[in-house]
Amino acid sequence: MLNGLIKKNGLSLGFGVIHKHHQHHATLASDLMEEWRPIIVDNTLMELVRNGKLLLSHFENKDQDFILTHEGREIFARALRSRILEVHQYIELDKKRYSFLYTADRQIKSLIRAFRELDPSLYETSYTGGH
Repeated sequence: MLNGLIKKNGLSLGFGVIHKHHQHHATLASDLMEEWRPIIVDNTLMELVRNGKLLLSHFENKDQDFILTHEGREIFARALRSRILEVHQYIELDKKRYSFLYTADRQIKSLIRAFRELDPSLYETSYTGGH
């Protein structure tokens, strides 16, 4: 979803400022997602574990790393998709509630403004609390 927003705004997926680019990696999406990881990804995962929807049997140990099984990935992907479509108060000073997609699009547009004007202060952090 973030890749589509990046392309829609005319940016290159391979251009990043935090992550190192490597073979077919959407570096910019990884960079932008860092702000969202705790509130979207981590929150969804912890909620699934807390509610007993992801169990220990949904994880497997591969070379000292724990990864989701196929069934676990399906459960997580469904929950993540649902979480992304929810509407929340992502922007602390703005009491309105927005979808992740709308707020991420604002994030990308502010990045473009910051680069265009050569002014990092124009970049607006996407998630500022209030969840």
